[in-house]
Amino acid sequence: LSNKLVASCNRNIARAISYGDRVTYPYLTLLGEKDKMVDNEAIEVAFEDLAADKELKVIPSSLHELTKEPNNHAVFEQILKFTVQREKTGIKPFGTLVA
Repeated sequence: LSNKLVASCNRNIARAISYGDRVTYPYLTLLGEKDKMVDNEAIEVAFEDLAADKELKVIPSSLHELTKEPNNHAVFEQILKFTVQREKTGIKPFGTLVA
């Protein structure tokens, strides 16, 4: 990876985390267990400051590009479960962000 790409990723992750307390819609975070591009521990710490309705799932044996992994079915399964559960319970629609 280039230094510019890594610096850009770090800057944008920090920016997203700084807005975490404004998120009012359901929030799903999926991490690859063997991801070398993202610091899973840092994401898990930052995750605590996000919306009240949130889930964090670590996809076993996966790297960074979760949908391209051999076990990508686990990624899609988590997304569908998260979405269906919130639709069933009538939680606020997705996409509402209080600025």
